[in-house]
Amino acid sequence: MEWTAHKSHWINPVLNNVPIRLFDALVTGGIPIVPYSLRSLPPVSKIPRDQIVFYGPEDIISPDSVAREAVELFDQQGKKGVATRHLYALNEHHAAVRLAEVLRHAGECIGCGNLSSKLACH
Repeated sequence: MEWTAHKSHWINPVLNNVPIRLFDALVTGGIPIVPYSLRSLPPVSKIPRDQIVFYGPEDIISPDSVAREAVELFDQQGKKGVATRHLYALNEHHAAVRLAEVLRHAGECIGCGNLSSKLACH
């Protein structure tokens, strides 16, 4: 529960990939603070830019300005921003959404007869 008590959340890459904590930040309404190097990778690239803050290597040494930017963004957006981030996470990244995508893809593969193929069905 402590996670939900914060306005912003520093997200550290895991093997240069996006960790689940990014979605924890969004679903709890917080502002994720994400490495600038991940900005072009899905799913980070699809997050509305007014709902996320990026940091660079210099910000690790001096994090105050980025942390302040994230908190100010949270405060400016208020309850509407919390709801926007929460709904974005639920509508785009919830397990039910992912499962629906997998089932849809499996259905397409069954329809084209390639379900057992080692190559992806298109």
